[in-house]
Amino acid sequence: MVMLTLQCQLRFECQKDQEEVSELMRRFSSAMRFVFKRLLEGKKDGDIIRSIYPLFGLNYIYAHGALPQAKAIISSRKELGRSPANLVFGGKKLFEELSKKHISGKRREELLKKWRERRQGMLFAVGKKHSKGNGNLGLVWADGRLFLRITVEEKHWVHGEAKE
Repeated sequence: MVMLTLQCQLRFECQKDQEEVSELMRRFSSAMRFVFKRLLEGKKDGDIIRSIYPLFGLNYIYAHGALPQAKAIISSRKELGRSPANLVFGGKKLFEELSKKHISGKRREELLKKWRERRQGMLFAVGKKHSKGNGNLGLVWADGRLFLRITVEEKHWVHGEAKE
């Protein structure tokens, strides 16, 4: 199995494309947290996946991507000897800092923005060998630049230029 992980900043041609991807990432991140909680409750994979579609409006590939992400987080927490139930998505330190009453104004807004980015800034899609990869996310070269093609809706893609 070949897995490609690319960590980069994406630059979009227009604000609308960036907003569509941000909304997709927000829904995916919410779905992944939902799956995480259902796994901790002991629910079956199939039941969890079936409930994602109407709740989060994700397509099949994104919905199925939330499951291995959540399982990996649970497994990682257990390997480290930590309880998965105590996990704070977005970062425990940031959450605790935001919980302090004395922080306000610009500092609070900066911390809240950073926490939301960490909490909602995830997108993961599993590719299948028989499908020749992943239909939702794909790297594309154009004019000597690398772009990530992102399916945001059925038959609607946006391209973000990958920057280091």
